[in-house]
Parts: sequence; structure tokens; C-alpha cells
Amino acid sequence: MATWKQTGEASRCFTVQRHSSAQRGAIRREIWSHASPYNTALAGPEEIIALGDDAVPVIIDIFSNPLHSSGQGYANQALLAISLLMFADRGNQAASDFLLKVARGGVAVTPDPNGDTAEAIALRHVQK
Repeated sequence: MATWKQTGEASRCFTVQRHSSAQRGAIRREIWSHASPYNTALAGPEEIIALGDDAVPVIIDIFSNPLHSSGQGYANQALLAISLLMFADRGNQAASDFLLKVARGGVAVTPDPNGDTAEAIALRHVQK
């Protein structure tokens, strides 16, 4: 299993196109507020899911580039993976395709328990 820290890779293959820059920024800030390494609350995916399908490309981008802007800590990839799983279960093909890519090792996970959990969630999705 390759980890993000080991490979240093950042795959930016998904973009948000339906929103203005300000709207994309608002979605990104909302997702980061829940997935931040500094969030000490037990975050659930409900608030992220409430953003709708337009959040999926942003979730994918944060998952693929998990280093916090402070350079200290990683996004909670487990929370992001659960959110993607919920979107995939609702028929979002981009979320499903990305989880498949994670499960196959095509996307690096963070070198922490959240990365391990994210990979397990992706594998669970593939095994359905």
C-alpha cells in the first residue's frame, strides 16, 4: 500500500465546473471544517452530504491532496471516504469510480489510521 507521504503524489484529475470560484471555495471551506486535522469534534458525514453531489469533486480533490494548508496534518480521509461511499450508494458514479481507484491502490492514503480506514471503506465498496 502506497501512502501519500511516501509517494508525495497529488492526482488532480477532478474539477468542479458548475460553480463559481466563490461557491467552490465555500464548499471547500465547509468540507475542510469537518475533515481538518484540527477538528476535535466527532465529525459525521451528514454535513458534507448535505452539500449535495456538487461536493463530490471537492471531496475527491481534498482526498487526493490531504495535506492541510498549514503543512501540519492531513485531512480525515476516513470521513471523506464515508462521504464518498454515501454518495456512491446514492448513484454518484464519480464517487464510486474514485473509491474503486482507492481500493486498487491508485490513490495514495495518508500514513495514519484514517488512511487505513479510508482504504478499508473503499475495499468494502468494491466488494459490494
